[in-house]
Amino acid sequence: LDELLPSPVTVCFAQEFRTSLCSSLKQSADVAVKVPGTKLVRELCQALGHPLAVTPASLSGEHICTRIEDFPDDLWKHLAVTLRDDQEAAHVSAPSTIVDFAYLHGMSYRILREGDPNIVLRLRALLGEKYSLVDYQMFHDTYDLVIVNTHFTSRLL
Repeated sequence: LDELLPSPVTVCFAQEFRTSLCSSLKQSADVAVKVPGTKLVRELCQALGHPLAVTPASLSGEHICTRIEDFPDDLWKHLAVTLRDDQEAAHVSAPSTIVDFAYLHGMSYRILREGDPNIVLRLRALLGEKYSLVDYQMFHDTYDLVIVNTHFTSRLL
């Protein structure tokens, strides 16, 4: 994780890797972790002495908010506080890439949402070349993955 975070990457883990942070979440929920690159948010967490549990400003499948100005009008009445770091906001052009490590028991991963294309390329290189993890999406339509001991073999369908 040290090589992935902080960055514009959100990492999902299976239920068995959940922490006490998830104890208040519904039982079937996996956990997604993002360590923001913004100094403001990291300093806030450090001052509070714990991480923040947050929800995105947009619903799944809807327009992704990367700026406060993009928040839906009906969201504002539910917000007590918003934080904005203008220096960091100027560099945000794409949503975070979401990578799911809950797939195939830690031997594979899948990218649930692609953000910055350069980040996605670096992520695939790191996970594939350094850690020998298989990108499930790359093989899904063409190959049938078979796990033998701890090695992957593939056979054409």
